[in-house]
Amino acid sequence: MSYYLGIITWCIGRPSYHIGASGLIYVLFSFNFFKGLFAKHYRLMALSLVVIFIYGSMFIYAFPIDEQVSWEGHTAGLLTGFIFALIFKKEIAKPKKYTWEEPNYNEADDEFMKHFDENGNFIETLDEEEEASEEAPDINYIFKENKEEL
Repeated sequence: MSYYLGIITWCIGRPSYHIGASGLIYVLFSFNFFKGLFAKHYRLMALSLVVIFIYGSMFIYAFPIDEQVSWEGHTAGLLTGFIFALIFKKEIAKPKKYTWEEPNYNEADDEFMKHFDENGNFIETLDEEEEASEEAPDINYIFKENKEEL
């Protein structure tokens, strides 16, 4: 990613110093924005709108406003993020589906759900060993008197 940023900055850059990581920030900003638009995925679009709302003024510095600011690096970052969003626009991570989200899910077969009644209350079940021993275990209390406190 930084190679493309460097090549584009080198191609459009004026003879000056172009240092800093702001070009990479513009790559990430641009990629988030355009990926959300191209993918038409509501979560990515919401992220894109939040990014634009918070960092919308970043577009201004992609143009020559100040001679001491490398606008070429910013513009190259925006272009690189746009290109990567085009390349990866079809590859969206699918959210993991749990067993209870499947269409053929049967609540009666779920081991976890067997621990609850029809009202959602927890049913305490005993292990086989606890069911075999019906007597409660003996509890012995040992009281020692502390002679120093007397």
